[in-house]
Amino acid sequence: MTNIAEGLDNESSIEFARFLGMARRSAVEVQSLCYAALDVKYINQDVFQTCYDQAKRLKQSSVG
Repeated sequence: MTNIAEGLDNESSIEFARFLGMARRSAVEVQSLCYAALDVKYINQDVFQTCYDQAKRLKQSSVG
């Protein structure tokens, strides 16, 4: 969300697109961290799945 907000402050559509790309990559990072948290038993499978699925939906909504 912060990447998108920062991108909105730019007057260049190229810069805004770059920040949207960063936001999408951040969602991928969240998915990766969900696996790490699950592996060390910081979260359970239900929390993992909820978090992972939310990040997946965000990534899909940022395409096109």
